[in-house]
Amino acid sequence: MTALTSLMYNSEGSLRLNLVRKQYGLHSIDGVKVLTKNLTTRDLDSLTSIYTTWRDTVEVMPMKLTYRKPTFKNLDNTGISPEAWINNFEINTGRLAVKFNEKSNIVCYETDTSEWHIFKSCKRGNDVYVKQVKRKFKPVIDIAFKHKSYFSTRINKNRSRVKRTKLLYITGTCDHKITGPIGKSWLNFGSYWNTFITNVREQFEGAEYVRAWQSQKNGYPHFHALVYFPNFEFSVTPWFSVKNQRYEFRVHNRQKLNGKLVRDRLKEAWKPGNLDILAVSSVKKGLLDLVKYITKDLEGGESDLTNAMVWFFGKQSYSISKGFTRALIGKDIALAEPTNDDLINAEGVIQRSNSKGKLILIEVFPTIRADLLPNFTQSNLENYQNAPDPPPETIAYLDYFTFSCTPSSSRKTDDGVDIIIYRRSD
Repeated sequence: MTALTSLMYNSEGSLRLNLVRKQYGLHSIDGVKVLTKNLTTRDLDSLTSIYTTWRDTVEVMPMKLTYRKPTFKNLDNTGISPEAWINNFEINTGRLAVKFNEKSNIVCYETDTSEWHIFKSCKRGNDVYVKQVKRKFKPVIDIAFKHKSYFSTRINKNRSRVKRTKLLYITGTCDHKITGPIGKSWLNFGSYWNTFITNVREQFEGAEYVRAWQSQKNGYPHFHALVYFPNFEFSVTPWFSVKNQRYEFRVHNRQKLNGKLVRDRLKEAWKPGNLDILAVSSVKKGLLDLVKYITKDLEGGESDLTNAMVWFFGKQSYSISKGFTRALIGKDIALAEPTNDDLINAEGVIQRSNSKGKLILIEVFPTIRADLLPNFTQSNLENYQNAPDPPPETIAYLDYFTFSCTPSSSRKTDDGVDIIIYRRSD
């Protein structure tokens, strides 16, 4: 199959996932994804190329911010009394107006002003996505750096002290004889994980996790998970890895729970393939290793193939259990996978509003290819505070663009700011 065809683009010339899926036989039937053809090695190469084209095509999310601020008007020589002007203004606008003081004809009233801001869209694997992931995990890692290690990784054969940990780094792979073709394996991998973690929680009286998907070179999925056991400690033993030429730390092969080897309990809970289990010496090390996989900062890794498969099959790059950060560091921190919603709530939006007046409304419009915006030359789309105002031609284009959009959802922030999300009318 040709990597890219015109059938994969919408009317604006933007590559769209739903059209890519249609070309490769991935359909949703009654809310369930069904793949009508097996993916070949050539398909994997093509999908990777399509994904990277989508990721590297800069699209922007236009955002219209409306501010409310006080404005003054001098009624001298107008023949209109402040009381009459205020009454007329409040009836017609529903906003507040008052006399500046009793001795003057100056009135103070609320006025609304709007301006456009343009944000580079957050796409899985692009620079905005990676930046948001690191931003989300930073406070967790900062706290984790202060965490006392579970055990020392220094090898001392003269000491017999037992090393223990509550934290495991687990990797689970697929056996194609069990899970079937690549597509079927990806579609079912989420349910495999849910079955596994449910089993583990039942056996060890709870487990909290952060989990990332990754693709092997052959296209099959596997997972990396940092799993914390609040009610169980694992005995740890050093083991020299010939493959990696270093000591690694494993769950002791003699430790038992209710008469059964602990290691066997874990391995038997993962039915689709093999399970690799590493004992983690500290929260800091475990989080840093996993964030590397999530942000794909690994040399020689199959990051593009991983992201292509996650993108195509509609999986989350990573997920986190509700109690993970509370159990690990004693604090609830939101670590959901980044989306454009994170740009709506970005610190920069609030910072800009402070200098403009009170932010009362954020209108978020569908993404547009950056090259479609006339005379748009903003070089740094992420520099919220210092981003230049769009040129008049760009503003005119965006004003016209709004006519092709209709509201799809709305909400109000804790600060009372209304947010309206728009979609294309067609």
